[in-house]
Amino acid sequence: IESTIIGFEKDGQAVIYRPGMITANDIENCLGYKIKTKESPVAPGHLKHHYMPKKPIIAFLENITEEEIKRLCPEDISKLIHKWELPKDPTQAARLLYATFRELDKLKCSSIGLSFTKEQLIDERFDGVFNRIFKAASYLLPEDIAHKSKVLY
Repeated sequence: IESTIIGFEKDGQAVIYRPGMITANDIENCLGYKIKTKESPVAPGHLKHHYMPKKPIIAFLENITEEEIKRLCPEDISKLIHKWELPKDPTQAARLLYATFRELDKLKCSSIGLSFTKEQLIDERFDGVFNRIFKAASYLLPEDIAHKSKVLY
């Protein structure tokens, strides 16, 4: 995935505009103070379609069943899902994300199902990965996951 983008506001406060593999904690350790995050139209890669493959992505917690996916997503999207489990290592997940999206986009399926764990979701080392996944996803299950997550800036 692309790099972390940080900037500084007029008061000198550091801000993460786009998360990457360098985490907020890494930056805070260098600067010696807490930083905030916010989306900036100035930072590249903030348009939703920038990360979307042609096939819809259904991003879901690993405990969501196929029956729930079929109930919550349109039939034409949920009829033939090719599933991919997000790698457990954040560096590997970041390296494989776009290439896997491109490869799965070529398959004969109605959508790409991307499963992940709750542990991955709350691990700040995955923030950049989830930022890209959530922008690429057509559906997030459970639906309230985006509001609970700290990675959508």
